[in-house]
Amino acid sequence: MPVDRFFINTDFVEGEPIFLIDEEFHHLCKVTRHQSGEEIQLVNGRNQIARAHIGKIEKRRAVLQIDLVETISMRGPKIILGQIIPKWNRLDTIIEKGTELGVHEFWLIPSLHTKKEFFSPNQTERLKHICIAAMKQCGRLDIPSLHFHENLQQLSPTRGSVFFGDTRENAPLLWTALQNKIPSLETILFFIGPESGFTSEEITILEKDWHAQPVALSKNILRTDTASITALGLMQHFLLASKTES
Repeated sequence: MPVDRFFINTDFVEGEPIFLIDEEFHHLCKVTRHQSGEEIQLVNGRNQIARAHIGKIEKRRAVLQIDLVETISMRGPKIILGQIIPKWNRLDTIIEKGTELGVHEFWLIPSLHTKKEFFSPNQTERLKHICIAAMKQCGRLDIPSLHFHENLQQLSPTRGSVFFGDTRENAPLLWTALQNKIPSLETILFFIGPESGFTSEEITILEKDWHAQPVALSKNILRTDTASITALGLMQHFLLASKTES
C-alpha cells in the first residue's frame, strides 16, 4: 500500500492549497504520523494523482500545498461485475477485492424471487469507503461506481462481451471463452449468482436476452465471493497475458 497516499474528493490544481479533513486527516496524524513539511501523495478517484507537501497541521485539518498533478487515463477493457446480492460480509469482500482486481462498475442485483432489497444511505456510504480504501491499497487512480438494480428481468441488455458463472458440466472454461472474443473485449460484463446459484429462469434471461456465455471457473462449486474473485483474477491474468503477447 502506498502509505503516503491520501484521498480527497476534489479536482487537483497545481500551486493551490487544499485541506485534508475527517478520516484522512486522522490517518495522517494518528496512523502515519506525518509532520509539517513532509511530502505526500493525493488521489481523488478521477484518474489524478498529486504530489503535495504539508504546510501546516491544525486541530481538525491539514493545510496542504499541491506541487505537481498528473492525470493518467484508464487503459484496457471496461469491467463490470453483475453481482447477485449476497450476505453483507461476503459483499464487503467482493467490493474490496473487486476494486483491487480492476472492476469499473459494480451492478448489485437482488435474486429474481427474493423481496426487493434496499440499501440505506449508511450502507451505501460504507461500500463507497471500502472502494476508496481498496483503491488506495492497490494503487489504482479511479474509483469504481456502484449501481443498484431491481432484478435481472428489469435490466436492459447492454453492449459488450457478457459471461456468467455456470456450474453445468458442459460449460467452457472462462479462459477459452475470452480467447474467442479477443477482438470485441472493449467491455466485459460478468454475472455471478447467489449462494444457491442462478435459477433456471435467470439462466434463460442471461442466455436469451443478454446472449451471455456460460463459463466454468473451477471443478468445484464456489461460494459467491470466491467465484467473483476467481473470475476477476482470471480476467486480469488473461488481459495481461494478451497485452504481453501483442
